[in-house]
Amino acid sequence: MTTDAITFATGLRDRRPLRMAKRILLQDGRITDVEPAPQAARFRFREVETPNLVTLMHAIWRAARAGEIAIRGRPKAPEGRRTIHDDLERGPAGLTVAPRLWCAFDWDGLPAEGDPLRDPESGVRLALRILPPAFRDVSSGWQISASAGFKPGFRLRTWHMLDHPTTGAELKGLCRPAIERHLLDPVTFVEAQPHYLAVDVSGGPDPCPHRFGILRQGKDVVAVPDIAGIMRARDERERADRLAREGPAPDPRRNPEAARSYAEQRIAACVAAVRDAPDGTKHPTYMAEAARAKAICDRYGLPWAPVAREIRDTYEAILPLGEAARRRRGSTEGVIRWLEARARA
Repeated sequence: MTTDAITFATGLRDRRPLRMAKRILLQDGRITDVEPAPQAARFRFREVETPNLVTLMHAIWRAARAGEIAIRGRPKAPEGRRTIHDDLERGPAGLTVAPRLWCAFDWDGLPAEGDPLRDPESGVRLALRILPPAFRDVSSGWQISASAGFKPGFRLRTWHMLDHPTTGAELKGLCRPAIERHLLDPVTFVEAQPHYLAVDVSGGPDPCPHRFGILRQGKDVVAVPDIAGIMRARDERERADRLAREGPAPDPRRNPEAARSYAEQRIAACVAAVRDAPDGTKHPTYMAEAARAKAICDRYGLPWAPVAREIRDTYEAILPLGEAARRRRGSTEGVIRWLEARARA
């Protein structure tokens, strides 16, 4: 059997470990507030082998008791930054992309057909209806979120074992229909995204009797389909639909004016996609649309510099001010430089 691992991390402040736990505040047995977990710039990493769902959920439960977070990415060293992107000022990335035998999905506000705190499996079954068919008759782990019982609906995370290691990007491609319908948040596919496990309760006992468990079903692992083939077929359908709407692309040698107009329209669509990217997909969308725009410029002879500037400025406009400035020094400009270097190669 193929064995994979899950990464757990503890935040560090002045070299001392932090408990990465969200905090529930109670008054008279009712949840009055949920405080976020502390933030950290550096982390201490460890990996635990996860050959099956039971081992995975046991490792998660132990990490929750220790106040750790779970991450998809594989650590490059025992300590580092929780990111896969190097930064000129903050230093090298502490994580790298790694295919995993497990995956997790966050569910916020599923319709509550039962008690979100005492009937978690009803929420899990609702979640499984949204996932691709391969997930629906397979056992899955569950974790009740800190905000469950405070905000409306089921709020939980589901954990799944796969029959072969899969990257976050591949999972995003598999789940794209649910993502596009805003039924599924793709942020959990990001390798550096933290999965908060620990919940601390203040003002009384935890109102949730059990925060972790397993829903047993007929199969133990998800038979991951041919994701590359699914994505190719989907792209071909979309290309055929676009051709049906717009007609074939004009040849720049025979009709340069029409070709230029066509290229400018496609670049405008790239900019619009960056501008409208939902939370959790902003940076991957920026990378994909910048690459698409560069290919259009190369194909139709448009100047790349103003297009790169427009796409970069559009991306930075949808980020918080501090994050935009930080990313400008690292990954934002890094995407542009990478595309230009690739064109020269």
